Amino acid sequence: MAHSANSRRAVDRSTSPTDSSASPNAFHASGSMRTCRVLVAATAASVAAPYGRGHDAGTTPYLCSTYIGGTLVDMPTVRYRYRAYPAPGQAQDLARAFGCARVVFNDAIRTRDEAYKAGEKLSDTEVQRRVVTLAKRTPERAWLAEVSSVVLVQACQDARRAFRNWFDSLSGKRKGRKVGHPRFRSRKDNRQSIRLTRNGFTVTPQGVRVAKVGDIRLAWSRPLPSVPSSATVIREADGRYYVSFVVDVDDVLYPAADAEVGVDLGLDRLAALSTGEIVANPRHLRSRQRRLARAQRALARKQKGSANRRKAVRRVAVE
Repeated sequence: MAHSANSRRAVDRSTSPTDSSASPNAFHASGSMRTCRVLVAATAASVAAPYGRGHDAGTTPYLCSTYIGGTLVDMPTVRYRYRAYPAPGQAQDLARAFGCARVVFNDAIRTRDEAYKAGEKLSDTEVQRRVVTLAKRTPERAWLAEVSSVVLVQACQDARRAFRNWFDSLSGKRKGRKVGHPRFRSRKDNRQSIRLTRNGFTVTPQGVRVAKVGDIRLAWSRPLPSVPSSATVIREADGRYYVSFVVDVDDVLYPAADAEVGVDLGLDRLAALSTGEIVANPRHLRSRQRRLARAQRALARKQKGSANRRKAVRRVAVE
């Protein structure tokens, strides 16, 4: 199911792709009918559920390889996102961390561009040493020491990955749409974020403890399936904070069902079951797209730099 870009930006509202049809052999087609051996009622309910503003987001799966017993095994890796409620002092600390990460990211891009123009080859370690370690010793960048070094190092790694994606796109190694030269981050960007590895955060019963920020309260809408390998603290355009964890999950094998039910997917109706049950199509995405289009038209009419435009940006972010 397609989602608008802005609906993903405020909250990932999609249900988990692994909820019902995780097995590739769950369906087999016969004409327009598909037979499944899963609980069809639960499947239809999860698909038809409206995309509400829950505290967490849908999982985004991808594969991560790890060694288990000396064997390389692909483990599905997903993101679990939760609503965060930092205190006023913590919000200031996060704003400082967002700004320092932005400066280091821009310095890393500028350093690589200048080295390329001068014909100098710089390793990733040398770039990090210049924009983080040596920069902290200068009066112009001494305030970088006020935030965790993990934030600065990950910002430098993000710049390296942006250049790698650009080079791979130019050479054709990277599939998909073409990627341009990494752009500089701006303090006026509506979305701000910092990325942390395991030594920069700790999960607590009340939330997450971020280095040099403190304990941030989270709305634990569901438990984490495993120990997270990284965390991203995000401030959206509407002023809401979120924390996204990257975790490894095990493949869940659903028990075999005794009964078989045919499912006919359609447009006017979401699904028609062989038992005679009709699942209506609520068309949540279409209604949300209309609301988003109205908010975007209102934003386009606002004068740049005005207070009304900032309010319109927040309204677009929550649609």
